[in-house]
Amino acid sequence: MFRSVVILSRFWLAALATVMIVAVAGGQAAAQDPALEYFRIGTGSAAGTYFPVGELLAGVISLPPGAAKCGPGGHCGVAGLIAVAQDSTGSVANVNGVASGRYDSALAQADVIHGAFFGTDPFTEDVSYPDIRVIANLYTEALHLVVRKDAGITSVADLKGKRVSVDTAQSGTWRDALLILEAFGIGRDDAEIVEVNFEQASDSLLAGDLDAYFLMTGFPASGVVDLAAKGAVNVVPITGAVIDRLRKRELYFRATTIPADAYEGIGEVATIGVGAQWIVRADHNEQRVYEITRALWHPTALEILKKGHPRARDIRVETALQGVTTPIHAGALRYYLEAGILE
Repeated sequence: MFRSVVILSRFWLAALATVMIVAVAGGQAAAQDPALEYFRIGTGSAAGTYFPVGELLAGVISLPPGAAKCGPGGHCGVAGLIAVAQDSTGSVANVNGVASGRYDSALAQADVIHGAFFGTDPFTEDVSYPDIRVIANLYTEALHLVVRKDAGITSVADLKGKRVSVDTAQSGTWRDALLILEAFGIGRDDAEIVEVNFEQASDSLLAGDLDAYFLMTGFPASGVVDLAAKGAVNVVPITGAVIDRLRKRELYFRATTIPADAYEGIGEVATIGVGAQWIVRADHNEQRVYEITRALWHPTALEILKKGHPRARDIRVETALQGVTTPIHAGALRYYLEAGILE
């Protein structure tokens, strides 16, 4: 069953409590502040990367009434805004959620966003979302091939005859994993393909019921960190001539490297990845998206992001538009033009 987790930091909970006290006391501060507005950010599994990064994004763009304004000891978010991170099953669910209004914004893979906008895999011409818009490219996600240490798997080709999870059906990982397997000539008749989320896959792998699973995520992913700390897994490279040909066809894939310090006992791993991007609907208020974009790229926000999560360190205005193949929201576009990011 889909569950939704809403995260508000203890700071913002305290700030909201202060606002309520002031309002009850008949003070003027609450009346002078703009109306409180909630802004929902669809993320991913709590054991992945989207969720903690989404929490950080929510924190840096929020500025509840009564909180200290931008400056020494203050916060540089959007006045009156409380952003909340909500967990989900990943990129495809997030695109669907933004399109349907379940979320105000979400994180999603660049290839999934492209498919949603243009009606290509994993979407179709009949099920497409031309109203999806991008706020920013955030960082590069890496495709992990996590294998049980005793499974005898050292390359993608070794997955023939093995039990392999490709994540839940229609997820971003699912799409990419099937593309990789297809490129290596591995179909459902050549391996036991399982479609479960990576928490279930991790449990099955530890129990010996699964040999490997794919996961497209930023590193380090907490679930993989736990497995590596137990000495139970390896992360296999996804490289070679087959991958080079695939990258020429699927232009979203880029070469990337999982560093040696990402997972205990696992060295540097060469693989492929895609951009993680932040999306909204085209009809979301232009001024509000402008303010959110401005808050995201404020130096104070960037310092908070750098300290909050390893992947958030890679969120830089210099790469804000890297790999974006779909339209930028008008509010974000206004910011990039004003800031000289676009000319």
